[in-house]
Amino acid sequence: MDEINYKIEVNNIEFNNLGYRGKFWDYFQKIDKIKNNIIKINDVKNSILLLRVPSPLSYVIWKYSGRPLNTILFLIGNPQYTSAYFTGNYFKSIFQKIRSDIHDYRLKTICRKSNTTVIVNSESLKTVWGNILNTTPDIINTSSISDNDILNYKKLENIINPPYKLLFVGRVCFDKGIRELLESLYLLNKDNPSMYILKIIGPIGNLDGMKIDELLNEFKVKKFASYCGIKEFGPDLFEQYRNSHIYILPSYHEGMPKTIWESMANGTPVLASEIDGIKDNFVNEKDILFVKVKSSKSIVNQVKRLINSTRLYNRIRKNGLKKSKLYTKEIQSKKIINKINENYN
Repeated sequence: MDEINYKIEVNNIEFNNLGYRGKFWDYFQKIDKIKNNIIKINDVKNSILLLRVPSPLSYVIWKYSGRPLNTILFLIGNPQYTSAYFTGNYFKSIFQKIRSDIHDYRLKTICRKSNTTVIVNSESLKTVWGNILNTTPDIINTSSISDNDILNYKKLENIINPPYKLLFVGRVCFDKGIRELLESLYLLNKDNPSMYILKIIGPIGNLDGMKIDELLNEFKVKKFASYCGIKEFGPDLFEQYRNSHIYILPSYHEGMPKTIWESMANGTPVLASEIDGIKDNFVNEKDILFVKVKSSKSIVNQVKRLINSTRLYNRIRKNGLKKSKLYTKEIQSKKIINKINENYN
């Protein structure tokens, strides 16, 4: 499906695609797919089951796998509902809250009925999920970047010229800060039209029923912004980072987004919200530049700071490259393997 943008190409791994993030009723169709796929796997009950959570399908997978005794919960995000999700629709928010509470209760059930290892990918998630699941999680950061994906700093140009190319990669929805980003784009171009251009890449999420073109028109940035759809993880996506001057992620909440590692590994400075999950891992003005949550003015100010200071610009992307080398998928996967060996022999 279009939203599955990371291919697994390993001989001894079978990748079963359950489909894109669909409507609520798609959940029941996916349950049938899970049942059919698990039947094909030999002795799954006595295997080690690793669940990437939070996910509404996590408990179903565990259940139809025969409730494996050895289960790893790898939590890479916040609970499925936080106050940051609220958009003004009370009925929808109540529904999301109930669904999130059910999901958390099911994770607690897995912890009670199996020998469970809980892993998170940031210090803030350790606190959040530790409280919910009444446990002490281990921290292992997640990254999709390989050693071979990281650029050589010496190959990067030291001087950037207008038009300044801004980039957003991620789920295009309100809680990712897309409104603030578009408003800041309008403000940046208000006095200098077409000085700043923005590319938006990723699946469309919750826009309260609006289409992306309608949103661009509402903020009067149709001339400066373009929606490029979904890009498959790999060279084509990396090229988008490398051809951009700044990557911006003004989210309201995060676990630890892999797109930050992707941007840093490709030599593109990152502007991101100063929120739990992100601020756990980076130092402001050293390897990242923080912006205030829900503040278009903060985005505008920080973009101008980067553009107007070659020294700051190059320091952040040089340190970002260094940092990304410490969190490659090769390094992090070894940590996961060590944790499995430690807990399950």
